[in-house]
Amino acid sequence: MKKKEALVRTAARLFAERGYEGTTTAGIAREAGVTEPLIYYHFTGKEDLFNYILERAAETYSERLETLKADTRTQFEKIAKLIRLHFH
Repeated sequence: MKKKEALVRTAARLFAERGYEGTTTAGIAREAGVTEPLIYYHFTGKEDLFNYILERAAETYSERLETLKADTRTQFEKIAKLIRLHFH
């Protein structure tokens, strides 16, 4: 599982730096220190990997928003925490 996580973290960084079109599975594999077939073992391809990263990010953001709603009393605090959440 460590290799998959390294692969996902590396892919997320490369997608952010180079964009979807500028990122290749070969580049992801090289940067992550894994073989390209390992990508295809876990994902059907670059698009599947990209969607996996987006889904995980959305889930994390959603969980943080739920925590924010439960832990915050005033509207001002909610806005301030939402801004911090978005940028961190």
